[in-house]
Amino acid sequence: MCILVYIGSVTLAFCLKRILLSCG
Repeated sequence: MCILVYIGSVTLAFCLKRILLSCG
């Protein structure tokens, strides 16, 4: 369960970073 939460948070951060880079 903890591993799924870790992967989810990393994926979310990666997606947010891509969105910020594409907007910038």
